[in-house]
Amino acid sequence: MKVLHTSDWHLGQQFYDHSRLEEQQAFLAWLVETLEGEQIDLLLVSGDVFHTATPSAQAEQMLYDFIKSVKATCPQTHLIFIAGNHDSPARIETAKPLLERFDSHVIGRFDRKDPSRVVVSLKIHSENVFVVAMPFLRPSDINASQDELSRYENAVRMAYEQACATIECNGSLYTYLYGPSSC
Repeated sequence: MKVLHTSDWHLGQQFYDHSRLEEQQAFLAWLVETLEGEQIDLLLVSGDVFHTATPSAQAEQMLYDFIKSVKATCPQTHLIFIAGNHDSPARIETAKPLLERFDSHVIGRFDRKDPSRVVVSLKIHSENVFVVAMPFLRPSDINASQDELSRYENAVRMAYEQACATIECNGSLYTYLYGPSSC
């Protein structure tokens, strides 16, 4: 399985009066060519897909045109978009039901009441693949009674425990992160 990992696209960003639209479109065109040329199975975009929590219609259209182009050129490629601190969790998930029909998954928010929402299940080369797609954690997503590091660690632990409960866990990654596991 081939995975290409990127982040910080910041679609829609402008520097004062200078639009970055052309360079962003050139990057996305290059990325489609790379996905095709390298026969990438999974593109993972981990945070800051957009530059603001309220991206322009043009920035959103750029993302949807990119997805359409990837699926036309590389129909086997799965895409996962994870919200970063610049992205609106709710807004990035708005098109979730539609995008899933194009092997594109968006994770906007971690829900401590339902950590399974960050576990993405894929079928790649007839194999079941599970990705724990942890978005940027906001104070409302995690337990506010702990210090920041403990809150983050607890949320990550909950996500991996959910992944272990979802799949037949051999414990190697979980053990590496947290010690022996009962998965």
